Amino acid sequence: MFLGISRARKSTFSNILHEKYSYNIIHADMIKASYQKHIDNKTSLELKNNIDYRLFIKDIFYHEVKYNKTNCVIDTVDIFPEDITDSDKENYLIYFFGYLNIEWEELIDIWKKTDLEFTKKFAEEELIAKAKRGIENSKIIKDKCEKYGLVFIDTAYNRDEIFKKLLSNIDKN
Repeated sequence: MFLGISRARKSTFSNILHEKYSYNIIHADMIKASYQKHIDNKTSLELKNNIDYRLFIKDIFYHEVKYNKTNCVIDTVDIFPEDITDSDKENYLIYFFGYLNIEWEELIDIWKKTDLEFTKKFAEEELIAKAKRGIENSKIIKDKCEKYGLVFIDTAYNRDEIFKKLLSNIDKN
């Protein structure tokens, strides 16, 4: 499970695993868009703050692994550290991604270099707000990860090196 902050490269790493091991990928953003269109048109924030929706997303992952017996990755911002059970920790590799120790200006520069399509969608003021909120939420998630005994990975810098170490850890497990 690759969880955490938006734009922290969960999907990028999921794609690396898919290429290396042919893992199935559940991109929860697509599920959310369909859920909003066909079931409940709540905002992303309203859904994220709804425990039933968060458990719904986890169940999709569980069913993929259990019933299809596949190696599977889920990447989502919609599962929080407090949603992870002891059973989850025993049965799955779980990583929370975020970005710490970075200024919002530098984070936006990274986004503009690595994800131009995303940054083009927003006015500068919106990008600033997203970067500041992402950094603040990263701090909150890191603290919760420490509280619940979960792994938090700071992807602000040296992503290639971080991904190489993470891939090595996954290879071992």
